[in-house]
Amino acid sequence: MNLSFIEHKCVTITSFGVGALTFLAEYFNFNPISKYIYLAAFALILLSVLCALYIERKKEKFFKNEDIHIPVVINVDSNKSANHVFNMLIKNIEEKYGYSDYEEDLKKYLNVVRNDLIYEYGIGLENIYTKNKVLSFLQIISYNLHKIQSSIKNKIVFHVAYYRRPAFAFLIGNIFENDEIIVYQNNPDRDFFDEVAHTQNRNYKTKVKEFEKFSVTYNISDSKNKEVLLVINASSHTVNLNAKSLKKYQNKIILNANHDGTIQLTENWMKYVQEIFTVLNNLQTEYEHIVIAHAMPESIALLVGMAIGNYWNVTITQYDYGDYKFFMNMKEINLYY
Repeated sequence: MNLSFIEHKCVTITSFGVGALTFLAEYFNFNPISKYIYLAAFALILLSVLCALYIERKKEKFFKNEDIHIPVVINVDSNKSANHVFNMLIKNIEEKYGYSDYEEDLKKYLNVVRNDLIYEYGIGLENIYTKNKVLSFLQIISYNLHKIQSSIKNKIVFHVAYYRRPAFAFLIGNIFENDEIIVYQNNPDRDFFDEVAHTQNRNYKTKVKEFEKFSVTYNISDSKNKEVLLVINASSHTVNLNAKSLKKYQNKIILNANHDGTIQLTENWMKYVQEIFTVLNNLQTEYEHIVIAHAMPESIALLVGMAIGNYWNVTITQYDYGDYKFFMNMKEINLYY
């Protein structure tokens, strides 16, 4: 029996009971039995007051924390159930912050329901190349989430589970550029989403002096050419530099992660983001156009997208049947209708 059921029954029983007993008291007026009816009515009124205090206490507990945690699931081109992922986020929030029936609390106190927090783009790689459709998708998410944000006085912390296309994740990151978020990474082997990073005080834009997570290789063949290819290898597979669309670049900067296979959960994932951002920040001062070819987890791509914003001339590529196609330039992103 959940709390919302108890609260509903409390109000229903007391309202009906008081009304019925009042009627009976009038019916048995001047009869000794009427005083017991009045006592019973008083007891029900007292119960109603206690119910109201209980509800207010629960509401106060919900809002007493400075942070309100909002789970968000964004699915692009995946058959994995978004509702299943949403349940994982809810469970994690409840266990980590000591809540129960958290989804019901969101509905009751904030008027936010599950459908407000789940976004699915659709199946099929070919669909992501329709720019107007992609931009509309981003605008809808941005509008809805920041509408929720503007209606709440407390600070919002978004818990974001994004999957499956890393190229799209760069764009999703733009939505949360100025927000505090907790990012989850899909772990298909365990059918689970793990919490891997927490953005605070724009730590994703922290520049580093020494590289710990990546080795950097500079292949500059034409210093006068103002276009550069940035290759990011941070996954179990790597970017194919012999692909037709990549061989043409005379200037290449290659970031190879200093690990075998996938990034471990115990690592500091934000360090990867900070090192990528440091390289990008340096490149944007030297080159007019940066093209990114990547093999990386979705969560890293999302955080890098937060760091880039839509200020630099950076084009994201999408691996597509053995080659890398232009997907979107970050400057094309417009989150407003």
